[in-house]
Amino acid sequence: MKRSSLDRRDWRARSAVLLVAWMAGAARLPAAERVAPLCPSVLMVDQDSWARAPEHVNRVALLLAEAPPAARWVQLVPTLHVRTTADRRPVAFGLRINHAASWEAPENFREVLSPADATALRDRCAEQLGAAIQQAVRRGLSIAIVPHLDTAGAVQSWRNDLDFSPQAVLAGASYRSLLLEAILLAIERSTQADTRVDLALSGEMGFSLFSHATEYAAIARAARQRLSQGRPAGALRLGVALNWCDGAGQLRAAERDPPAIEALADAIDFVGFSCYAPVSVPPAAEDFRKAMTRSVREAESLGLTTETMAWQISEVGIGGGARQEAGEAADLLLAKVAARPWEGIGVGAPSPWRDPAYASLRRQYYAALCEYLTSVPFDRGIERAFLWSEGPWDPQGIAPSGQPDAEIARAIAKHNAKVSGNGGEAPDR
Repeated sequence: MKRSSLDRRDWRARSAVLLVAWMAGAARLPAAERVAPLCPSVLMVDQDSWARAPEHVNRVALLLAEAPPAARWVQLVPTLHVRTTADRRPVAFGLRINHAASWEAPENFREVLSPADATALRDRCAEQLGAAIQQAVRRGLSIAIVPHLDTAGAVQSWRNDLDFSPQAVLAGASYRSLLLEAILLAIERSTQADTRVDLALSGEMGFSLFSHATEYAAIARAARQRLSQGRPAGALRLGVALNWCDGAGQLRAAERDPPAIEALADAIDFVGFSCYAPVSVPPAAEDFRKAMTRSVREAESLGLTTETMAWQISEVGIGGGARQEAGEAADLLLAKVAARPWEGIGVGAPSPWRDPAYASLRRQYYAALCEYLTSVPFDRGIERAFLWSEGPWDPQGIAPSGQPDAEIARAIAKHNAKVSGNGGEAPDR
C-alpha cells in the first residue's frame, strides 16, 4: 500500500544502493512473448471499505465486462492493523476505523484486547471478505488475495520492516489465527470448486516472511491441504508478495535461513512484487522491464524460486506526490514524481493530476506499463499485474477516493482486450 511521502524516509535511504543497481539496467528475460493483463484491486483498509467491498467488486466487474476471461481478475487486499513498539514489534492487533482520519490517533484504532475480541474481529472479517468474494464469483471474476498489516498509533513504520512471527499471540490473536484464518474461512464459504483463487500468505512484509520462513512454509502446506479438497488442479494457488526492492526488509543476509527459505519456495506457486521503481521522463516500457528483471533476480538471490515459480505484479501505479520546492523548475518536479511513484497525497487532498503536465506524465506512465505488459516473456515473465486502486494511484475510479482518467481507463481496457489463452501462467503443481 502506498502512502504519503512521510512513510518511507527510512526506506529511501536503505534503497539508494538498489536504485543505483536498477538504473544500471539488466539483461532481458527470455524472448517468446505474450500479453499479461492489468487488473484492478479492491482495498479493504478500514471499517467502511471492508463493509463496502462487494460494491467495489461490482465496479471492477462492470469495468471488466468486455474483457476476455484471462483478464477478468480482481485483487482483494484485506488489511488489519498493529500497534507497535519503536523497534517495529507489534504489541496489539486491531482495525483502523477511518482511513481518512489520523493514523496516529488512538481513537482511530479498534484494538483487540481479549480472545473474545479476536474471535469477533476474525468472524467479522471472514463475513465481509466472504461477501466480496461471493460478489466476484457471481460476476465471473477470478480472485487474487493479498493480506496486509499496517501500523496504527504513535509509531508509524512500513509493513515490510515489521518484526513478528505469524503465530505470535497477542491478546488471543496472531496474524495466522486472525487475518489468515478469516481469509481461509471466507474462501471455504464463498468460492465454488472451480473458482480461480491466487492467495498470497504475506503481502509486502518481507522481514517477517524471511525471518520465519519455516512457519510460513508450514502455513502454506496446511492451507493447500485445507483448500484444495474438491478443487481441480490449478484452481487454487498460493504465494507471497514482496516489495520491488529490499524484499526481505531490514533482515541481514546472515540472519536468513536458506534451507527454510527453500522449503518455503517449494510450498508456494507464485511471487508478486509491488512495482514502484523509478521511471524515466517520459516513462518507457524498458523502465518496467528493468525493474521486474531486478525484482525477479533479487527474489532468486534470496532463495525464493523454483523452476515453476510464477511472477506477478501485485501493486503498480504512480501517485504524483512529490512536493515542489521554492524556485524548483517544473521539469525537475516531474522528474521527482517519476522517481517516486510510491509517493501520493492524503485522502481528500486536491488531485495532483489537475496539472496538465502531471496528467500527461500519468498517461505516459500507464501507456508504458501497458506496452511492457504487451510483450512480457512467456517463460518466467510477469503473468499478470494489479493496479493499486486507491486515491491518486487509481486511474479507473474503483475506490471512492480514486482519481479517474477516462483516457487511461480506455487504454487499459484496450490492452486487456489483447489478452488470450490462460494468460501465460506457470504449469500447475
